[in-house]
Amino acid sequence: MRKALLPLLACTAVLLSAPQWAAAQTGIARLVVFGDSLSDPGNAFVLLGASSTPPDYSVDPFLVPTQPYARGGQHFSNGATWVEQMARPLGLANSVRPAFRSASGATNFAIGGARARDDDSGTDLGSQVQAFLSAAGGAAPSDALYVVEIGGNDLRDALAAFVGTLQSTGSQPRPRQPRAQ
Repeated sequence: MRKALLPLLACTAVLLSAPQWAAAQTGIARLVVFGDSLSDPGNAFVLLGASSTPPDYSVDPFLVPTQPYARGGQHFSNGATWVEQMARPLGLANSVRPAFRSASGATNFAIGGARARDDDSGTDLGSQVQAFLSAAGGAAPSDALYVVEIGGNDLRDALAAFVGTLQSTGSQPRPRQPRAQ
């Protein structure tokens, strides 16, 4: 029984050390993140000067909470974001902290509610990239892995505009006709 368990334990140890080994082989020193609430580690709170309180039960028709809801976590989720979870085994957790909190070495510029398009809010993708370039001295470091996760709010805006157009014109979407076989 012990002899059969030894190879299994060795394989498990190798698999668990793979993320750290992969990061060491690629020379990635940090993650630089641009995005929306799915990647925001607390930048929206920092920029709004808000405290972390769960939202009330008022949500919009698309079931989006009115504010972040992780108690003490300042996230738009009930825990760490996907990019924070990805950074931990790579040994890059410090780089995905909120960049707008003036944390040294933090390069996560994602802001909850951001759009990919310029919406004059100062939180869109272009504004995040400009903030990063300003903090990085105008040049993007070559030892970083750049993550861009944005667009969900743009899609929601487009769907809301489409539904609004349908409602204002009294139109109904035409059902798709099945193809003849």
